[in-house]
This record gives sequence, structure tokens and C-alpha cells, in this order.
Amino acid sequence: MNMTPLSSITYNRVSPTCLCTHWNLLPVKELIEVFRPDITVDQVEKAACCTKCGAKGVIRTQIIYVGNSAIAMSTAHTPRKNVDE
Repeated sequence: MNMTPLSSITYNRVSPTCLCTHWNLLPVKELIEVFRPDITVDQVEKAACCTKCGAKGVIRTQIIYVGNSAIAMSTAHTPRKNVDE
């Protein structure tokens, strides 16, 4: 389950893979226009429909970070965990 809101990965891409192994690379900005900014990657997976076989359901979704690592990770909003805790 991926509870990442699309608004936190705006400049990146999402790549869902169908049960038939068909995959697509979707710009997050376009997904926000179709859905809404507060929708999560998990909710997009549940709403996705394969353009090849028409099946509903995604077996895997990858978030593809765009740009060099400093730029890509600046929009990831990944909090650091304190190792000492």
C-alpha cells in the first residue's frame, strides 16, 4: 500500500503495471488534473484501468523520480528517522 499523496511528488512520474504486464509512465501533474491533489498513489492504483486489456487492478506501481537526485528527492518529502531512537 502506497499512501504517498500525489501533491508531494508533483514533478515526477508514476508507472503502474497491469496483471497482463502492460505498463505506462504517467506524469503526476496530469493525474492531479484528472483526480485531485490530495489523492494517494494507492487510490490511483485502485482507479486505474489498463489501456491494453481493459482490466481494473494494478499489480505494481513505481514512483519514478525525475531529475538529478538532489532535485528528485527534494519533492519526495521523506522524513529522516533518528537512528538513536
